[in-house]
Amino acid sequence: MKYLKYLIFIFILSSCSDKNNSLKSDYSNAKILQDVKVQLLTLSGDAAKRSNEFSGLAWYKDNLIMLPQYAGRDSADGGGFLFSIKKKRILDFISGRNASPITANKIKFIAKGLEKYNNTGSGYESIGFDGNRVYVTIESNKGVKTIGNIVTGNINETTNEITLDASSLKEIKAQSGIFNLSEEALLITDSNIVTFHEANGLNVNANPVVHLFDKDLNFSGTIPFPHIEYRITDATDIADDGTFWVMNYLWPGDRKSLKPAADSLIIKFGISESNKNNPAIERIVKLKFSPSGITVVNRPPVYLDISKSPQGSNWEGIVKIDSFGFLITTDKFPTSLLGFVPFEK
Repeated sequence: MKYLKYLIFIFILSSCSDKNNSLKSDYSNAKILQDVKVQLLTLSGDAAKRSNEFSGLAWYKDNLIMLPQYAGRDSADGGGFLFSIKKKRILDFISGRNASPITANKIKFIAKGLEKYNNTGSGYESIGFDGNRVYVTIESNKGVKTIGNIVTGNINETTNEITLDASSLKEIKAQSGIFNLSEEALLITDSNIVTFHEANGLNVNANPVVHLFDKDLNFSGTIPFPHIEYRITDATDIADDGTFWVMNYLWPGDRKSLKPAADSLIIKFGISESNKNNPAIERIVKLKFSPSGITVVNRPPVYLDISKSPQGSNWEGIVKIDSFGFLITTDKFPTSLLGFVPFEK
């Protein structure tokens, strides 16, 4: 959720034509891939409010958990609410069996001692579950510097509460040094909690790595991460073969700070028609984890159809839903959206 940047949206509109033409010329000979349309799910009630600024998605058993960036903004003790939706309800909407608006359930969020992260410019960025244990990354700004953090806690189904342990908080230095970019995604393996920096492009992050922690958040080192241009905003759960997917997004207004190099994924695999002809990039990239490093899987990214939203939508959360697609969510730009993306293996 880099919503402060969207305040200069009008300025970007005035210059997007030149950026659009630059993108076309850079990849004029690239293979054209299929655009995949996003099916939007209709939310009702509090979960539909733009002010949630959703920043991450995760599965807890058969419940989709939706993480607001400022989950405790209106609470004196750092707490507030997360939202959950049953997988069956989502599948019924996608299939058309029940296309009425979806009302999400609230989960009490208790984060005593972490109140300062509810301030503008900071906030919760990603979430994951390992049994009843929950892990959350947090972004915070210290003057002109941005710092990543990770914290753990527990979910209690009986009381319908998630409680974070402020004493478990660990700080992670931002690799790129770009203001307002930090540890934006996490992955849970059998042995490790893995955190991902948001900017890993060649021109802004010379040697990208991911940070590894054990389940008690003791730091256990780093492993290499590939140069992927633009922003990494969230990751799915890991599969048995070590593969997972990340949301990879370029908002045109970020070109100046991200300084994109030649896009190796476009050069190798191609780009969809709408992404080639518009200034934004929206795609889902498949990666593989191993103890020696993370690598790009040899298959084209899934490109989202942005023909009707050329400035892009700030997709901040992603999960895989069974074997046939993804669920994705935006922050507040252009509004609060939850979408389904079908894909083929």
